[in-house]
Amino acid sequence: MKQWLRLKVGILLVVMALSVFAGSSSAFAVDAYTRGFTTSITYQNVGTGAANISLDIYSQSTGTAIVSGIPFTLPAGASASFFVGGLNQLSSGFQGSAVLSADQPLIATAVQSDVGTGERVINRALSNGFSQGSNKVLIATILKTQFGPNTSRFSVQNVDTTAADVTVKFFAAGATTPIHTIPVLNLPPNSAKYFDAGTITELPAGFNGSVTIDAVKTGTTTGGSVVATAMELGTTLPTVYAFEGIPASDAANTIYMATALCQVFGGQSSAYAIQNTSSTAGENAVITITYKSTAGTTFATDPVTVAPGAKTSHQACSKVPAGFSGSATITSTGAKIVAIGKVTGAGITSAFISATGGTNKIAAPYVRWSNTRWNTGDRVRQHSDLAIQNVGANIPAGGLVVKYIDKDGKLVGTHTIAAAILSGGKVNSNPNQATPNPGYSGTTTLGEFGYVGASATAVGGGASIEGPAGSQLIGIVRVTSFPATGLVGEDYSIIPVQ
Repeated sequence: MKQWLRLKVGILLVVMALSVFAGSSSAFAVDAYTRGFTTSITYQNVGTGAANISLDIYSQSTGTAIVSGIPFTLPAGASASFFVGGLNQLSSGFQGSAVLSADQPLIATAVQSDVGTGERVINRALSNGFSQGSNKVLIATILKTQFGPNTSRFSVQNVDTTAADVTVKFFAAGATTPIHTIPVLNLPPNSAKYFDAGTITELPAGFNGSVTIDAVKTGTTTGGSVVATAMELGTTLPTVYAFEGIPASDAANTIYMATALCQVFGGQSSAYAIQNTSSTAGENAVITITYKSTAGTTFATDPVTVAPGAKTSHQACSKVPAGFSGSATITSTGAKIVAIGKVTGAGITSAFISATGGTNKIAAPYVRWSNTRWNTGDRVRQHSDLAIQNVGANIPAGGLVVKYIDKDGKLVGTHTIAAAILSGGKVNSNPNQATPNPGYSGTTTLGEFGYVGASATAVGGGASIEGPAGSQLIGIVRVTSFPATGLVGEDYSIIPVQ
């Protein structure tokens, strides 16, 4: 009997009704909030043998799979993609969830794309799937026509084997009591419930806050198991990004952010939304952020006190100088914390989650690189840049290796980081920096990694990042496109391999 591994994916399946924005006086003729998005599930076999995979898809709040047992096979190390919009069983407007099952360990990243007609949102919203849930999940930032302006949509998926009663609480920034609470009773196993801050009248325009999600098995006080994913969509601009809800069990007094920027790379800057995860009155979190540049220079913020359930926001440029590129460590005295990182500027609108620690092997299921169809105006292909942070002991020169693996599980190139990586430090990699394996297209670079053929009749490719035994690695992947309208990009977190 094979032991099947189940990977739950919260907001993965979104085939919303398409709607073209009209009448804007801005330079953009489309906004993200009124557009529709269709999901591709990119997945990677991080096991040692070929994986037999099955995909089930559930409609919102329905416990019976609308599509059941779609079979795949995937070689060890390989990454592939499944376009949900190609399923005849799903109609426009579908919202739901998915479960991937396999006899090898899998990781997955959801890619949300606007595939409608006319002028489209070019950026893709990226978020990861989950291998398990929690009875309490935190979303450190929820917006309603704020900062952009952007408005949040999020979903909560029940990943338990029995129905769940879920309580969703909205907190304004700095508040200790919720501004609004939504109960969801009897949510079936594997199904998801969707929320749109733009349609929740109890949230005022300009709302900036956070959400806590608590789950129990229906009719009991026993903890349930849920996951959550959020998207933030521009209400006047074509901007979109996504990130995962963080289990309360992943909160800590020390958390890490794999990228920190201030007015660098053409004007990119980062900000963090940091949430106190306690629900106990008086259990404050006293927060300090320590930034470390790629050159090893450090900067530390003054302590900030955050009340239970509340959040604080911090702009990197308020502490580090222009031109800064590095990473950050956030510490808390008192209550434990989680954080969401965001990067904006120079066309980038991205989000990623904090990490409490790393592993010596991490992996990225969605990596692409094109030299021939990048910024050419005739076809949009992508660049994927990896930011890798060492959150453990120093790593010696040559000790970190990034392996680029194609859709068939073939190792096609390797990037060995030549320099030593100090504790807390960050390095970067992309396929174009890798040394190709002998015979790879007869070239000296991986110039078209993840694309097959001139017309990209097939796509797929990922990365495996490996350090010395006992090392602690985390990271994010920046996926960018360069259409005629200019650079756009989004981030997702590199996933630990146990």
